[in-house]
Amino acid sequence: MHREGAPSIIHWPSARRTLRAQPDVTMGSLRRPALILAAALAFPVLLGAVPIPGHLLAQTQSQAPTPAPPQPQSPAQAQPQPLRAAPAAPLRLEATLPLDAEAQAVAVSADETVLAVALGEGPRWRVAVFDRTSRGRLGALAAEVGAHPRLRFSPVREHLLVAGDQAIELWELPMAALKPGEELPPRHRLWREALPGNGSLSEAALLEPAGRVLWSRGGRLHQRPLVADARADARAGAEIGARAVWPAKAISGELRFAVQAGVPVVAVYQPGEKWLELVEPAAFKGRARGEEHRFALGAAAVTAEGAVYSLDAGTALMRWQPAGGAESLGVVQGLPEGFAPLRLAPLAGSHLLLAGTAAGATQVLVLDAEKLTAREGARAGAPEQVAASPTGRYVLAAQGRELRLYRFGAALAPEAYVRRLLALKAARVARSYVSLLDVTGQPPGIKSQLLDLLAPPPGERILADFLVRLRGAVGERNPERMRYWAQQVLAVAPEQAEALHAIAEARRIEDGQALAQAELAQQQGRPREVIDLLATRFAPGHPLYGSAAALIQEAERQRAIETTLEQARDKLALGDYTAAQALVGEALRKNARHPGALALQQEIARRKGGLPGGLMALLLALTAAGAIVWLGVSRFRNRIRAWLSGIALEDTEPPRPRPHVVEPPPLPPERPPPEPRPPPRAAERPPPVRPAPAPQAPAPPAEPAREQPPQPPRPGAEELLERIEEMVRAYRLADVYRQHTTLFMELDAELNSIRRRLVERSLNPATIEPRLHDLLQHLRQLRFAPPPPAGGGADVEPESTHYEVLNLPETASEADIRKAYHRLLKQYHPDLHNHSSFAWVRAEAEKMSRRIGEAYQVLGNHDARLRYDRELRRKRGQSA
Repeated sequence: MHREGAPSIIHWPSARRTLRAQPDVTMGSLRRPALILAAALAFPVLLGAVPIPGHLLAQTQSQAPTPAPPQPQSPAQAQPQPLRAAPAAPLRLEATLPLDAEAQAVAVSADETVLAVALGEGPRWRVAVFDRTSRGRLGALAAEVGAHPRLRFSPVREHLLVAGDQAIELWELPMAALKPGEELPPRHRLWREALPGNGSLSEAALLEPAGRVLWSRGGRLHQRPLVADARADARAGAEIGARAVWPAKAISGELRFAVQAGVPVVAVYQPGEKWLELVEPAAFKGRARGEEHRFALGAAAVTAEGAVYSLDAGTALMRWQPAGGAESLGVVQGLPEGFAPLRLAPLAGSHLLLAGTAAGATQVLVLDAEKLTAREGARAGAPEQVAASPTGRYVLAAQGRELRLYRFGAALAPEAYVRRLLALKAARVARSYVSLLDVTGQPPGIKSQLLDLLAPPPGERILADFLVRLRGAVGERNPERMRYWAQQVLAVAPEQAEALHAIAEARRIEDGQALAQAELAQQQGRPREVIDLLATRFAPGHPLYGSAAALIQEAERQRAIETTLEQARDKLALGDYTAAQALVGEALRKNARHPGALALQQEIARRKGGLPGGLMALLLALTAAGAIVWLGVSRFRNRIRAWLSGIALEDTEPPRPRPHVVEPPPLPPERPPPEPRPPPRAAERPPPVRPAPAPQAPAPPAEPAREQPPQPPRPGAEELLERIEEMVRAYRLADVYRQHTTLFMELDAELNSIRRRLVERSLNPATIEPRLHDLLQHLRQLRFAPPPPAGGGADVEPESTHYEVLNLPETASEADIRKAYHRLLKQYHPDLHNHSSFAWVRAEAEKMSRRIGEAYQVLGNHDARLRYDRELRRKRGQSA
């Protein structure tokens, strides 16, 4: 107990702060608090040290506010203090998780829901991911970064930085892609930065919201931009790289730094030296430099409020302000003997997590910067095997094959942390944090208050909905949907970075698809399709311009060869073997192994070498047969004529003679004067001529034979042709909705060809009559849609959209639109129907080609298509 006149033991730094705060307080005024403190300490000893349950003690400790420096109080203001047997531990063990390998590094996510542990022996590390609430394993990923791994979660994104002595990798951790027992696919690794040379990595961190990665190695600070997705950027290695940013001259030895999200200062120091420098992260320029420590600096930390704490080897704690200036807080009490600080991390308020070594073992302590006291916290195997959550509520520590999760009572208030996340534009992380917030020990209704705080205004809700749909389209790698939803986002929020990146990504995907289609068409021997796909797509500065130019050059060469071979086939059909052989030789000079040219060369050789001999034999045989037939006809033409006459007489019934008319006998046919014929026999002599009988009464006339109705002659080719043309004219007028326009155009072309060949007499009418009958039968089977309403006339056409004109769905891609345009233009181009004898065919071709051109002009332009789609939806909404 304190006695009057005995020397008082006073902690000088605390007393100095108290005196500086209240200059009127004298040493005598400190006696009453000292007497109260001594009585409080002696009372449990006198009464037998009454024990208090541990959970009540922990709850009291977690809810108790940080005590202020002792102030003089009146007896009326004094409150009774609770009785305590012993000070409670600042960290309370909540869970212990077994591991299947040695742990090397740990980290806690920004929303305090995900725990990451690096397992293995390197250089390839397996990073296991656990759920804090369920304590279950979510999945894992594999990173090959070298020795001494470090894990750092992004404070505003679902990103995990894995750093080592050989490389740094950035991974995205989507919860939907994590599966227990499986490793995350390599496509979720956003980028990998190799660290050349030999040397150890001192520190690595994510600078948010600046969007950069910072690390120290070889006495220098290095950085590289943190891109959202560098997988599809083919030029990422050339444009995005690491560079040294501080200092101008290399520092010999190890260089460390401390950083906090949203704080405009980076604390840089060198272990073993006494200086600490505050550096601006925007330009990496030194703001303030101090050498206030008497001993070598061991660790430093930056809090969320912007204050910088540094601890030296003499356990002296100092506080630095971002604008410069240092304040010596004093010597920390309660540290183990021979303690060497190695790592300092902020918890909440004035509490810091201190890791160091003492007696060859790692010690993890909780340091109170206001009271300058350190108390035992957790057990860990190394400084990198302990980490604190952003609010300081949870501390994760690993030792061997065991992972421990601790809870810290004096954590940052949830509302303050949510407001900090909103200031960092990390609303998504804030919602995840609030949705899984443990409200134990929190004020009632805190969760609903935080949800109201996170509720966006209506405009932001629409933007958030568009962004969700845009992210879904990006996940599906659908360029059409990506471009559409990106345009929707930009209409609400111009210059939105994610939407602009999605448009660029959609363009890259379409370029890659076009190049793949062109390569497939090249392999299948379709050079014209290759040229249509790539001719106007890639500019000279495009990364795929070289590949596209090579494909176009090869396609041009193949098209030239095909054109030459077509000319050679025409010459071969005309029998000009010399010209055909010359054209094939020209094609083989361009490509000596072209299969079509080789096959045509063999065909020319076969016809040129084999056909003349056979043709000569055929001509000789035909000539001999014709000569024999001519000689036979000349020799026996009289007998053949008589034979043919007999056949005609036998087939024809002689007419009935009239009874009152005497037919004169037929005159004998003229015959050449041959040798005298023998006299006819009696049986063959003609009867004598008798006088005509006396006239009698005329007999009734014989009943005339019934005349058969005349059969209509079978129509000829020209008559059928005219009939079909008239039917086409009539049916065209009946085809109000243009259901058979294509058929009528094809019929018109075929009928024009038939008429021209009939006029030129290059076609036998008998051979074309079956075809004309088939066309006539096909026309009679046509069916048409019902007539339009009474309000419209016969020429009124229903209004059709540009998509209906091109016969495409509204979700068609640019490539589909271009293909449909070329296909329909080859079918309806006016030059193909200028020679038609039907004026309506020429008019229809001009009309259709004009509508096809207008549709392609609108749908082929991206901006015009968006405006047209909006107008189309507006019209449909009004009609509905």
